[in-house]
Amino acid sequence: DQEPIKKKGSQNFTLRLDGEEIYEIEQRAKSEGFSFRTAWATAVIRQALKAVPALTKADSIALRESNRELAAIGRNLNQIARAVNIELENIRSIDARIFPELKNIINDHTDAVASYVAASANRWSIK
Repeated sequence: DQEPIKKKGSQNFTLRLDGEEIYEIEQRAKSEGFSFRTAWATAVIRQALKAVPALTKADSIALRESNRELAAIGRNLNQIARAVNIELENIRSIDARIFPELKNIINDHTDAVASYVAASANRWSIK
């Protein structure tokens, strides 16, 4: 048995499906935020072959926004740590209410990211 040759670059792959299956694919693609049925089908196949998440454009935008928010929180925490390191007295001037607020923001973003990851992982289940 010879190992198949792995070809680089995109190639066409043709599937034969009946009209009902094509309709179902189009409906799933549309409801799940994919612009084209081929994008949805490609994502299904890649998920099955490589177990990679398939993010829609909306998913990608939401995750980028989440990363920006988390980076901003990190900068704020870094500023607080720097102030505390400069002078221990500065810790008294920090409003203690900021920490529960930061915790809530981080938890919200963690929940949002978990939701997108779960949606991507469960995208291919039969509906």
